[in-house]
Amino acid sequence: MNDNKSFICRKTKSESLGNCEHNADCRCILKATLSQLTSIQLQQSSSTDTESRPLSLLQRLSLQLVKSNEHQTIPFDVIVRQQFKDLLNESIPEQHQRYFGKYFTDDISTKTFTINEFGRLFQLTSLLSKRILIVFNLNASYEKNSISGEDIIRLARLLWISPMSIKAFILFKLFDSNDKDIISINDIRSFYEQYLSEVKYFKVERRLQEIVEIFLQGFFPLNNENQQKQELSFEQFHHILQENPSVFQTLYLISIPDQDNEDDEQTIWFKRWWMYIKNNTNRIAFLILYILISIALIIYVIIYQVIILEKHSVSQVIARIGGMLVNFNYALAVSLMLKRTMTIIRRLYYLRIFIPVDDHIDAHRFVGTMLFISAMIHSLGHSITFAINLNGHSWFSLMFTTAAEIGWVGHSATITGVILFVLLIIMVICSFQCIRQRSGCYQLFRYTHYLFWPIFILLVLHAPNFWKWAIGPMVLFCFEKIYLFKRYLPKYGRTKLISIRIEDEHVLSLMIEKPSNFNFHVGEYINICLPNIVRNEWHPFTICSSPERKDVLQQNSDNNSQMAEIIVDNLSNNSETNSGNLLVYPREITFTDKQKDAIACIEGPFSTCTSYIFDCEHVVLVGAGIGITPYISALESLIYQLREQRSEQESYLAATTPQETTNSQEQRSRYLDIHLYCTSIRSHEQAMLGNLPYNLVANMYEVIQHEDMHTQLRTPTHVGRPPWKLLFAKFKAEHRSTNVFFTGNRIMADEIKKHCDEHTFRFQHEPYF
Repeated sequence: MNDNKSFICRKTKSESLGNCEHNADCRCILKATLSQLTSIQLQQSSSTDTESRPLSLLQRLSLQLVKSNEHQTIPFDVIVRQQFKDLLNESIPEQHQRYFGKYFTDDISTKTFTINEFGRLFQLTSLLSKRILIVFNLNASYEKNSISGEDIIRLARLLWISPMSIKAFILFKLFDSNDKDIISINDIRSFYEQYLSEVKYFKVERRLQEIVEIFLQGFFPLNNENQQKQELSFEQFHHILQENPSVFQTLYLISIPDQDNEDDEQTIWFKRWWMYIKNNTNRIAFLILYILISIALIIYVIIYQVIILEKHSVSQVIARIGGMLVNFNYALAVSLMLKRTMTIIRRLYYLRIFIPVDDHIDAHRFVGTMLFISAMIHSLGHSITFAINLNGHSWFSLMFTTAAEIGWVGHSATITGVILFVLLIIMVICSFQCIRQRSGCYQLFRYTHYLFWPIFILLVLHAPNFWKWAIGPMVLFCFEKIYLFKRYLPKYGRTKLISIRIEDEHVLSLMIEKPSNFNFHVGEYINICLPNIVRNEWHPFTICSSPERKDVLQQNSDNNSQMAEIIVDNLSNNSETNSGNLLVYPREITFTDKQKDAIACIEGPFSTCTSYIFDCEHVVLVGAGIGITPYISALESLIYQLREQRSEQESYLAATTPQETTNSQEQRSRYLDIHLYCTSIRSHEQAMLGNLPYNLVANMYEVIQHEDMHTQLRTPTHVGRPPWKLLFAKFKAEHRSTNVFFTGNRIMADEIKKHCDEHTFRFQHEPYF
């Protein structure tokens, strides 16, 4: 093989095929061409009266090989280019026509499409759509913004059946926009700057440019004189791809994407229900208990009103039922939001097994809804009663004055009832997800929830028996608030900021000084207030430091104050203008002891389901977006524990025999696997050609830097959604029991929970908001 990667063909067919020093694709091409040539020669010898059939370039070259006694050199790019043209122009078999009819769900051969529609068919950006059409000599279609269905089928077929050499040629021509058969370093740089600006994988321009330059080093390395090559031919480009197997595998994406077909496998409905019941026994048990208590209260009211008091008015009985359910649901709604009580239950193993404490916020929403419905039933019953029994008064006066003479404090039941109903409506409306998650509306949700205090006072004045239901939960609530006043004490909650780091436009990290008597567990969170900036405004922060961490500040070594690193997602609701300006400030701000703005107050800690990760045999931690932060503390704690165990094992192994040491080391199993997925990018199977430029630069970056392009870790980042079905089947085969912990949005949670039910995995999730 000579320097320009041409190959030498000998004077006979057997020699040419046997001694070709190029890859298998070249030999197959030449063999096919020679077989075609033999057929043509036979036709010519039998039909001397007709003109000879015109030969293609490859056939003429092969004919010279047979007839010539001299060596002939055929450049590799000529072979591949001709094969590309032959495949593009050959007739499409009927079998392939049927396949693409099913693939596109219709016969598109007679239709026309715009360039945008063409891009959607193949999951392409506007830049890739334009370049692909240029590669396939469809410049006119791009200029007219119209491409025929027949051309789309030909294009799709070539992408589908083309060998690796042609796929490499297509990639080369994507960069060669001027059709020079040479690509320069500026051609590739310009292509990637446009492509990455369209897909917006990297929000920081400097990082984007850095990745592009590292990628270019793979194709244009420095020579001995420290100079970078500026141009590449196709042979050189193909040789570089073959030298890097992981980069060469990227060529498989030059194909057509899979269709988004739903999984045809349907689980029988009663089997799914049985799996759900089996995995949610404590939740279902508490729901049944709630229903039974409600039914018992309804029966009690009916018996008391009808049999004991002998009141047979249906509307009045309905009103009393609604009132009883208001008492019950108010007491339960307050109990479900006792954070310290929930933290204690989570820390006690046998309590959390039977009490579904992880669902206390969802349960609070459900009970709050039932409270409002009960209030409506109560109000409706009294409204009907007043309409039926006017007793010389108007309905309006009975509803909005003390004319009805009911209520144990100054006959004020009707007036307090109307006020209570209005306050409940305000609280319910401001609790809707569309309100509380709207930018700038969270404070509205927060402050309207403080209405439960006037609601509590009005209910005491409104109903004579309400205090019996509410006294227990309200006493506990008051005790919790008194207990949380320790947040203002220096040893428990009053501390200062060490530094603030802006990780990106959505994540803010705080480094704070750990008070001496402040203790926390894995997976817990705190509320933080900066009183000298905004008084009485508390924000939840996830603790990302492990409890084992023993960092001591040099400037405060007298009181042994420690550091805890905390991350919160409190920038996601900012406007684009604010988040853009945020990047102008220094990425890290440090504070001194004399700065008043550094004073901070800590409330908590409060637990989540993540706090009992280490009580499980095998756990799967799934974090989506900012949801990864609760698991940072767990992973750091795991590292500390493993280091301690290994140090103990090494001390023990030092006293054992060499054979025992070898056996013990062989028994060590893998304790941690990390799978990273970028779900904002479609999977390779779904996008194929659309992901080609991304996958090429990611693989080349890994080859050069030996780390992932996104995370700078050795663990690669996969694109698309995780293959839950495959992963969970693997977990089921490898472990007796598995607990899945999830933090993220509800849509993903529903999908993961479905797979957990199918494999009988325990599913825990952080509360949705």
